[in-house]
Amino acid sequence: MALAVGDSIGGVTVNKVLSVDSGFGEIGFGANSSGREVALKVLKDDASDEAKMLFAREAEILDKASGPYLVELITADVTASRPYLVLE
Repeated sequence: MALAVGDSIGGVTVNKVLSVDSGFGEIGFGANSSGREVALKVLKDDASDEAKMLFAREAEILDKASGPYLVELITADVTASRPYLVLE
């Protein structure tokens, strides 16, 4: 299922979807339950096992990394039925 405006994933309500192909994920923007504007990356339904592994690795790296030029991982669930990353 493609990411769509109005979807609610990981506590984020999507209000804009980018039409670019990011490889194994789809990118959207929205607001979380506290109203904070965030980006949302969702793994595509037809993602290969390798893509799932890379997506989980991306979440792991983002969770450990920090710096003024790096995006902050707010939350993630790489084992959900629609795996996602919520980013600043």
